Amino acid sequence: MNEATPSPGQSAAGVTGQTQALNIALLAAIVSSSDDAIISKSLDGLVTSWNLGAEQIFGYTAAEMLGQPITLLFPPDRLDEEAQIIARIRRGETVRHFDTIRRRKDGTLIDISATISPIRDETGRIIGASKTARDITEKKLNEVRTETLIARLNKIYELVPGLVYQFVLRPDGSSCMPFASEAIRQIFRIAPETVRDDAAIIFTTIIHPEDLPGLKESIRISAQTMQPWNQEFRVRYADGTVAWLRGDSVPERASNGNILWHGFITDITERRRIENKLVESAKLESLGVLAGGIAHDFNNLLTGILGNASLARQELPPASLGQPMLEQIEIAARRAADLCKQMLAYSGKGRFVIQRLDLNKLIEDTTHLLQISIAKNCVLRFNLSANLPAISADATQLRQVIMNLVINASEAIASRSGVLALSTGVARVDEEYLRGFRPDASPAPGDYVFIEVSDNGIGMDAPTLAKIFDPFFTTKFTGRGLGLAAVLGIVRGHKGGLKVYSEPGRGTTFKLFFPLAPGKAGDSASPFPVTAAYRGTGTALIVDDEETVRTVAARMIERLGFTVVLSADGREAMEKFRADPTRFTFVLLDLTMPHLDGEETFRQMRQLNPGIRVILTSGFNQQEAINRFTGKGLAGFIQKPFELSNLTQVIRSVVGQG
Repeated sequence: MNEATPSPGQSAAGVTGQTQALNIALLAAIVSSSDDAIISKSLDGLVTSWNLGAEQIFGYTAAEMLGQPITLLFPPDRLDEEAQIIARIRRGETVRHFDTIRRRKDGTLIDISATISPIRDETGRIIGASKTARDITEKKLNEVRTETLIARLNKIYELVPGLVYQFVLRPDGSSCMPFASEAIRQIFRIAPETVRDDAAIIFTTIIHPEDLPGLKESIRISAQTMQPWNQEFRVRYADGTVAWLRGDSVPERASNGNILWHGFITDITERRRIENKLVESAKLESLGVLAGGIAHDFNNLLTGILGNASLARQELPPASLGQPMLEQIEIAARRAADLCKQMLAYSGKGRFVIQRLDLNKLIEDTTHLLQISIAKNCVLRFNLSANLPAISADATQLRQVIMNLVINASEAIASRSGVLALSTGVARVDEEYLRGFRPDASPAPGDYVFIEVSDNGIGMDAPTLAKIFDPFFTTKFTGRGLGLAAVLGIVRGHKGGLKVYSEPGRGTTFKLFFPLAPGKAGDSASPFPVTAAYRGTGTALIVDDEETVRTVAARMIERLGFTVVLSADGREAMEKFRADPTRFTFVLLDLTMPHLDGEETFRQMRQLNPGIRVILTSGFNQQEAINRFTGKGLAGFIQKPFELSNLTQVIRSVVGQG
C-alpha cells in the first residue's frame, strides 16, 4: 500500500500529517548526514540549529553552540561581516558562495565558502537565517600551491634562454601553439596569443624562405618516426634582420590524431657568428700558412733567377745587346719578389717598410690588377691630382687597402652597370673638419694626402655603416668580412684618418688620409742597391737545401774572391765543419732545411767555434727569421731573393775585407 493512500478508517488530515512528519524526518537525516555545516540562526545572531557537519568543521558540539552568538566563530578582524550579512538577510537577499575565514574551537583559522538564506515563518516574515558552509581550506591551499607553482614555472620560463613551447600538428596539416612562453616575443617577435589557435604566421611570414622547405621536411620526418626534432634554421623579421634559431623537442601522439611536440627554441645567432668567425680564422690561418710557404719556395726560385741575371750582367760588356734583356729579367724578378713580400705580409711573416711614396704612381702601377679585380659591368675612373706630395707609408699595405676598397665597391654595384672612381688630392684637416672622421681613425690637424674610392652602388643604412669595420662583419652571411677591418688597422697604423659617406641607393665613398712626408717620393717597388766593387779572400761554407740557391750563391761568392764549400743541409754542413771549425771565413746558412735546420746548425757551429761568422738567409723577412737568434751572435742576414749587389754589401759588413 502506498504510504500516501489512507487506510480504511484513516482521515486525509492524518495522512498529510504523517507525510509531513516523514518529510521532516528525511530532511533531518539529510542535514545530520551532510559533511557540510548546516546552521540556522536568529536575526540577533544566536545559533538555533547545529548539525554534525558543523561540529566536524568547527569543532564545537551542538550543545556548545546552541544559543551562542554565531560570532564565536569569527576572527576579530571579521566581526563586521555579521552586521553586513544580517542587513542583507533582513532585505530578503540570499548571500551565495561567500568566501571568508572562520575560527575553529582549537583556534585554527579555516577558509570556508558559505551560502546564507533568509528563514521565513508561515506568514512570510523573516525570522532568521540558514547557512550552509563548506571547509575549503585544502582547496585554497591547493590554489595557492598551484599559483606558486605557476609563478615558479613562469620564472623558470623567463630564465630559460629561449622559448618554451608546445607545438601541435593536426591531421589536416594545420598547426598551433597552445602554449608558448613570453620569450616568443623575442624569438619570433609575436605575442603568444597570436599562435595559440593557428601557427601559420610563423611559416608564412617569419621563417626564412630558403630554410622553410627543410624545416617542414624535418617536422614531417619527426612526426612520421616519432623521433626527437632538432633543427637549426633562420628567421627573417619584419625589419629585414635575420637570426639563427635552434629547436629541440620530443613528439607525442595524441588519441585524436594530433602530434604534439614539447620543447625549446633558442636564438643561436651569436653562437653561429662565433663559429663562423672561428672557421674564418682557421681559413685565414690556413691561407696564411699556404701563402707563406709559397712565398718562401718562390723566393728560392727567384734567388736563382735574379742572382744569375745579375751575374750575367757582370759578365757582359755594358754595350752588349743582352744587357737590356737581362735588365728586364731583373725588373720582372724584383716585381715577383715584391709580390712574395705581399704574400708574406698576408701570412703574418712579412715586415712593413715605411718609405716615401708617390700615391699616384702606386695607383698607376696597380691599375692592371684593379681592372681585372672588378666586375665587367663596372667602369673604373681615375681622378689623380697632379704634383701630389709624398707620403710616409708601406707600399704593400697601401696596395691591400686600395684592392679591398675597390673590390668592395665593385660588389656594391653588383650586377647592374656602375661607375667606380679613384681620386687623390691634398686636404687641410682642421678642428671643424675632424668632426666627420671615425673616432678611432681621427688624425691630428694638418695637411694630408687623401685617396677617395667611391661607387654608385646600393649604399648602406646607418646600422650597417656602424658595423662595417667590425672584424668578420659582412652584409653577406657567408662573406669574408675582414677586409675593412684590415683597412682601418692600416690607416691607423699610418697615423692617418678615415671618413665614410653612404646612403641606401646613393652609393658609398671611402676617403682615406695619409700624412705628408718630406723629400722626394720613392719607388713603390722593392729597392735593390748597387754596391761598389769588393774583393775578399778565404773560404765560405754555403748551406742550403735548394740546389738553385746553392749554385747561384756559390757563383756570386766565388766572383768576390772566396773559395766555396757547398752543403745540401745542416747535417752535411756539420760533418764538414767538425773536420776543421776554424777553416771557414764565414757561413751562408739557410734557415729552413730538412734533417737539421738552420737554428740547430747555428747552435752546433757556435759550440765548436764561438767566433764563427754566420750570415742567415731565408725566404721569410729578417724579423721573422732572426727572432730566435737574438743575442746569440748572428753576424748578418740576407733575405731571398738576393742578387750580387745585396750579397756583396752583407759580406762586406760581416767579413770587413776589401
